Amino acid sequence: MRALLAQIRSALKKMPLQSMIAAGLAAMMLLVTPMTVPLVNASVSVDLQSRLDELKAKGREGRPRTTGQFNAEKEALEGQFGEVMKRMRQETAEAAEEAIAAVRQNLKDLRQDLLPEAKVDSLPMEN
Repeated sequence: MRALLAQIRSALKKMPLQSMIAAGLAAMMLLVTPMTVPLVNASVSVDLQSRLDELKAKGREGRPRTTGQFNAEKEALEGQFGEVMKRMRQETAEAAEEAIAAVRQNLKDLRQDLLPEAKVDSLPMEN
């Protein structure tokens, strides 16, 4: 125990006063700041809940999500180059559509947050 205290004491002697004060203030802020997140009263909008349900349903079917699913599909399509290329084309198209849809939704959400009085039903790029 004395050895540990001696090491701490020597480390504190080597540390400049400004660093010691900054570390002390940071530690005090971490100890004093409440770290609770009010999850009990959290509410999810109907739109967000429908999007989450849609994503959950897509995860059960469609493109392989895990390494095991990917390896099983790879073994099933082994030697069928045309089918592999067809699947790659379909999966790439699906991934691009999902990415574009996510970007559009994020833009709508951001626009609604920044300009709450503006109508956000359509974006100029959707035409």
